[in-house]
Amino acid sequence: MKLRSTERAYIAGFLDGDGSIYVQAKKNDTYRYGYQVAPAIVFFQSAKSARLFRGFHELLNLGSMRKRKDGVTD
Repeated sequence: MKLRSTERAYIAGFLDGDGSIYVQAKKNDTYRYGYQVAPAIVFFQSAKSARLFRGFHELLNLGSMRKRKDGVTD
C-alpha cells in the first residue's frame, strides 16, 4: 500500500487520538508455551461518524469494521 505523506500523518494522528496498540496472550494449547501472542492496532470512533470511518477503513484497505453495542465503531 502506497500512501502519501499527508495520509500517513492523518493515520498517525488518528491513532494517537482515537486508537490503541495492544498485545493479547490468548490461551492456545497448540503453541509451545500454551499461548498465542496476538498484536493489534485498533481505531475507535462514534458510530455516528460511520461514513467518515468507513472512508478511513477504505484508505487503509485492511482489517475489519464492527459496530459495538455501546455506539462505538472499531
